[in-house]
Amino acid sequence: MHKTTNHTPWQRLARAVATGCVGAACAVTAVTAAAQDDAASRYEREVQACKSGTSAQSTETCLKEARNARDARAKGQLDTDDSALLRNRLQRCDAFEGRAKADCITRLSEHGQRSGSVAGGGILRSAETVVVPPDGNAVRIQPRTDAPVILVPRQP
Repeated sequence: MHKTTNHTPWQRLARAVATGCVGAACAVTAVTAAAQDDAASRYEREVQACKSGTSAQSTETCLKEARNARDARAKGQLDTDDSALLRNRLQRCDAFEGRAKADCITRLSEHGQRSGSVAGGGILRSAETVVVPPDGNAVRIQPRTDAPVILVPRQP
């Protein structure tokens, strides 16, 4: 035999809210668990790269960096968004002004050539810039490289 009870609107609302909170807590728990699994697997991949020698760092430094990244990721301090990487890259050019800043942005925007490696001591980036002469006469551009040429308008 099924017993029916008359609940007040407030009781029904309280029950709905409680049910919703339990559901939301379960969803948050599932998302958190998935994020922790992803972070753990990423850390394991980084450790494997360190131990296999595919990193550009010494094994000791690589393992330390992997641990630091894991800890920062757990605290929500690690930003791996591509827009953040671009923003950080372009912030390096803030130290320059005028044409030097434009040249810096050009080099870091993947135009021109790139050689070297971090393991080898550094990455050298170069780009050819054609500057139109102040008199404004026609200019014939003859690039010395196969890389794209950036045309910079003359500055007043």
